[in-house]
Amino acid sequence: RKDLTVEIRLYIAFMALLCNRWGLITQMAKQYAISRTFIYMLQSQLNTAVEDYFYVGSAPSKKELIIEGKAKSLEYALLLRLEGKCSIPSISDILKKMGLGNNSVGTISQKLSEIGRYLPNTLEIDNDATLYVYLAADEMFSHSIPILISVDPISTTIIRIELAESRKTEDWINHFNKLKENGIEVILVASDEGQGICSATNSAFPGINRQPDTFHAISHRLGKWVNSLEKSAYAAIAEEYHCLEVFESAKTEQVIQKRMDAYFDAKSKTGQAIMLY
Repeated sequence: RKDLTVEIRLYIAFMALLCNRWGLITQMAKQYAISRTFIYMLQSQLNTAVEDYFYVGSAPSKKELIIEGKAKSLEYALLLRLEGKCSIPSISDILKKMGLGNNSVGTISQKLSEIGRYLPNTLEIDNDATLYVYLAADEMFSHSIPILISVDPISTTIIRIELAESRKTEDWINHFNKLKENGIEVILVASDEGQGICSATNSAFPGINRQPDTFHAISHRLGKWVNSLEKSAYAAIAEEYHCLEVFESAKTEQVIQKRMDAYFDAKSKTGQAIMLY
């Protein structure tokens, strides 16, 4: 990116390092068409560069340097995993290129798993307060194992996430009950039309409206139209070929003209059906 001059990169790094205004990182990412991960990397590089000149205190010991190196490797691993959406092998390659230790795939995977085990499955509400949310619920899969997830669609905060044996009604009911146990009150639920999640919503949140999410609502409807239009197009093509075959067997002038008209009519209908598809 030749447009990102040294001056611009320094400005981005200084703003990220010194200004704690909420939303600044996202604002600069949009303004300069760069990723949030890139901004955090510039910030870290600037912080590392100025620490050598402005550090006050005695020189760190070898043990402290080792601990600091491990902490920095872990910091970048978390940054690349959570913000950069990088795979663990990719994180390993990036850490190696940056000259950071603890960069093996096994070490990174182990450390991230250890951190993950300390995190609660459900968003914790302090002081027995109640959090009212619009809930977006869905499932994703890891090696064919379902992961049930509920998020706040406005802030995209993960409210609860869990590995489950299945995505049946009872699994979703247990998922939703855990929300209520943690002081989370649901105002409205948005989800796909899966039988398990719909049934669980009615059972766990009686009286609460559930609406299909826009993506699935539109894609499912479009899918039905596409299937119908595809069948119509193939049927029209088959009819066109049939008209061509019977035309080639015509003998008399009158039959030839009649079958020619039928063929061109079928050809026109085929073109329209393909265009609609």
